[in-house]
Amino acid sequence: MEITPTIKEYHTLLQIPLQEKIEVYSYDGGFTLKRAVSLLVGKISAGEIEKHVKRKGENTCLPIEYILSLQQRFVNEERELSLLALCLFNLVLFPKVSGYVEERLVKLFVKVEMRVNLVIPILAETFRALNFCRSRGVGKFIGCAQLLYIWILSHINCPPEFKCPQVKFSRSWSRLQNPILEFNQADWSQIHPGKEEWSIFFAGLRSEDVEWRARWMSTKPMMYRCGKFHSLPLLGPCGCVSYAPLMVLRQIWVRQFIPATHDLRNSEFAYDVRFCKNKIQEVVKAWKAIVRIQSGNYHDNIFEGYEQWHSSRGKTVVLLQTDKGKGKLEVPTGIILSEMSPNQSTQRKVAG
Repeated sequence: MEITPTIKEYHTLLQIPLQEKIEVYSYDGGFTLKRAVSLLVGKISAGEIEKHVKRKGENTCLPIEYILSLQQRFVNEERELSLLALCLFNLVLFPKVSGYVEERLVKLFVKVEMRVNLVIPILAETFRALNFCRSRGVGKFIGCAQLLYIWILSHINCPPEFKCPQVKFSRSWSRLQNPILEFNQADWSQIHPGKEEWSIFFAGLRSEDVEWRARWMSTKPMMYRCGKFHSLPLLGPCGCVSYAPLMVLRQIWVRQFIPATHDLRNSEFAYDVRFCKNKIQEVVKAWKAIVRIQSGNYHDNIFEGYEQWHSSRGKTVVLLQTDKGKGKLEVPTGIILSEMSPNQSTQRKVAG
């Protein structure tokens, strides 16, 4: 079965309003670390930055200790808070190099302070990390594990012997709704299942174990493609990852059909100053033309042929590989999706 965090779900969890028009992160190879730090703290010399830069594997980093020391040099309270927020941003959302903040995350944080959408980079890194672990069969998840765990508890009915927190999530219409706070207030057991137990459980996950729409999730429309793409390309701090909401229609209570997957790999790339500039511009432009679909009434069923299609998909494929022979969007005859553009609401028949 297919179930995955969505942009709207993470916006709801973080209580960040989802705007009609979204400003996406755009990686700029010419945006230097010195420039990024200067935007945070004011004028600072390139020599000082270079003096504190450390190489950790393939990553260019600044020590968190150095970033916190910059607070003492500024009386501007807003700048002090920004530096502290940067450290937390690195520690909670993108924890990769212990004790250090990566250069790419400093640049991303500066753009987020300029009102760039935060959720899309979080999801991009989440999917990238999960894809990496899946393709290798081993590995450490490097992303916002806390947010992903709350999402899992919102959708998956874990076995009683796992002793997972029993979170009393409020419904979407509640004024007191705050999934993260409710998660923090839950009772925790000292007993935790190991990796092998989780692996066995997820490998045998059944439809009846899943709550397709989280209790806290509203019935507002969901983005499912933009521009010329049949999916949503997510730009993160390390590259672009494909994300196909049409694969998880049951999460918005729409009956699941066989989705288009033929261009997923075409919109995935790592950042390379020499080659990816045009691709980035193409994705940024596409996000100016978002298409949404309406949520349906309660429906957790699937169309005929979906199970066979899903079973035939490769389970060891890296980065959502294209399915051979699935070159067009396969929708059962007569199925109507309520499709909305940013400027108008229309009923459109989805065809290949």
